[in-house]
Amino acid sequence: MIFYISQMKKIILPLILFFSFAANAQTKPMPTSCPDMQQKLQLIKKSFSTLQTFKKDLLPGSTYQYATSLSICGVMGEMEVFGNETEIIFKFRDKDFKDDDGKLTTAFVNNFRKAVKAVFGSNYTETNGKEDDEMWGESAYYEYTLNENAFPSIRIDFPFAADICWITFHYEK
Repeated sequence: MIFYISQMKKIILPLILFFSFAANAQTKPMPTSCPDMQQKLQLIKKSFSTLQTFKKDLLPGSTYQYATSLSICGVMGEMEVFGNETEIIFKFRDKDFKDDDGKLTTAFVNNFRKAVKAVFGSNYTETNGKEDDEMWGESAYYEYTLNENAFPSIRIDFPFAADICWITFHYEK
């Protein structure tokens, strides 16, 4: 019996260490930028009125959310289609990324804002603020709209829905 317990300790301890390292390895630092950010934004700008061309398979359990063929900084977009509106949302989730002091998120948002301004130009008006939504909680945001119209729009929400950051591209016909 003592031999059995001794052998179990030899097996269980390495397994515990392996799973704890595996759990920590799943989250990576929030990116502050990515090399193809402007290229992806140019692709979206060119295709804003036809965002549904990036639509792939329906997400499991949904009737209006789809996977997309677009990614930003390694995050795959999710498309929501409802009526004449189409959104592609890039969710930088807490389960995938970490930012212990918020500095990485701040750097990412600032770099993303610079890229949006470089690609979409002065035709898009930037607004910012803070919101406290009953469903999504408190967040800060930057929003870009074309010629002060509501759509098309680009919105950066951070933190949002218990995640680090969501980036939304919204188009309405």
